[in-house]
Amino acid sequence: MAPYKALYGQNCRSPICWDEIGERKILDPTAVSWIEEAREKVKLIRQIIQTAQSRQKSYADNRRKDLEFVIHNIFHVSILKKYHPDPSHVLQPENIEIDETLTYEERPIKLLDRKVKELRNKQIPLVKVLWKNHGLKEATWEVEE
Repeated sequence: MAPYKALYGQNCRSPICWDEIGERKILDPTAVSWIEEAREKVKLIRQIIQTAQSRQKSYADNRRKDLEFVIHNIFHVSILKKYHPDPSHVLQPENIEIDETLTYEERPIKLLDRKVKELRNKQIPLVKVLWKNHGLKEATWEVEE
């Protein structure tokens, strides 16, 4: 909606459209040529705007993609159960070499897999590393050096 119509509740009447409302009575003969010239300019402007809008619409439509949503698994909190401690889930401290700052060094044990990540103009070699004191699920992909 045009701001003028929203404010006043009716369409804006410009001098170009005044003769379209009621009878067509033009008292001044010089005004006829001015009104006809203004109408031609308005038609030309509308045509140019329409052309620009259709060009922009076609450009936007070519780049538009349909949105796809993947719904993830959800659960209600009432399904959760109390955790019962399992000794196999705990790492035994005697197996880990801890230094005086209470940290330990991660050491690779075994290379499990290799692959090459392809970028536009670059290839990055990767290796899957099994780390000491970690299981197979915690193996990580690292850049091969």
